[in-house]
Amino acid sequence: MRNILIILGIILVAILVKRVADFRRYSRLGQECYSREDIEGAIRNWERATRLNPWSSGLLTKLGFLYMRQKLYEEALAVAQKAVGLSPEYESALVLLGEASFRCGRKKEEAKDFTGAWQLYKKAIESYRKALNFAYAPDTIHYLGAAYLYLGEYDEGIVFFTERMPSNPEAIEERNRLMELKKRFLAGGGPNELAGADTPGPLPEGARIAIVGHPIFKFSQEDTSIFQNGVFYSDLDLDGNPELILLYKIETENQSSLFVSVFEWLENRWKMRWNTRLGGSDFGYFCVEDINADSRPEIVVENIYDFKTGAMLNIYGYMDSSYKILQQLGPTWGTTLLDLDQDGTKEIIILNRKKDEYNSIIYRWNGTKYIPFD
Repeated sequence: MRNILIILGIILVAILVKRVADFRRYSRLGQECYSREDIEGAIRNWERATRLNPWSSGLLTKLGFLYMRQKLYEEALAVAQKAVGLSPEYESALVLLGEASFRCGRKKEEAKDFTGAWQLYKKAIESYRKALNFAYAPDTIHYLGAAYLYLGEYDEGIVFFTERMPSNPEAIEERNRLMELKKRFLAGGGPNELAGADTPGPLPEGARIAIVGHPIFKFSQEDTSIFQNGVFYSDLDLDGNPELILLYKIETENQSSLFVSVFEWLENRWKMRWNTRLGGSDFGYFCVEDINADSRPEIVVENIYDFKTGAMLNIYGYMDSSYKILQQLGPTWGTTLLDLDQDGTKEIIILNRKKDEYNSIIYRWNGTKYIPFD
């Protein structure tokens, strides 16, 4: 028995030695092919090498970039995911994952699979942002800006480049590009520049998108006039296609009218699907997110009347095949949403005013609506 085990051990060592030798040989042959621009030969040899050693994140990444050159984007995405799984902080693998995700997202979008495209663009943004933790590579910054554009997340990109890389020339260029494209989008044309420049924009004539001061990022007055928060993309009805939500006001000499509108992308343009008018003079707090953990995003909007009257907090959502107001809270002189008890649902904290005294009221979700918590 002991002799058999020794023989088996020798055989295993011999197999391992041959495997290592073959891995090195195919790696070298692949490099030689690459050096003389024989891309197909390099792919063929590096594929053999990675089958012999599937734990080499460096070789997987090199193979992935060759797949990208040959426009084999799905193959590049597969090896990029393996490489990042092996080395989560490997910059080149993160860049590859971002580029492959972005290219696969473009293909999904061309095939009208908008949900799949959205998921891949999100993955691209996440990968590029991680890669930028290690180096501010110009190509990575450019592709990140493009991913923000194709996802329609103009404001998120503007915030990221302003906060993370305020003096980087490539980041400034991408930030300015997103600002300009945002203005163009509001004036006319669809997301990702799919519609022509003469296509009417979703924003009604004379309307101005809602703007609020950002609590974390400090913008100049010029930046704040461009940074428009009242634009959201969210799948409110869970049909797999994100809707466009705009919060805007139309001012006249005597008053301001506040509106919340939902648009869907049909026939190569945004068409209004639902619209409501709010009282008051301006917007206060607003967001679009799933606040009560029912899997459906809600539109939460605070409309301000004046200092004496305060504001009302309105919660809108899609229910029973239509958009409607779900609940109204107030008056409030300030609103915050926080998951205080970490149960997955947001509590609503409003600032109440009685005469000249202020106190906070906490509302919690009871499964049907928000009720005061004592």
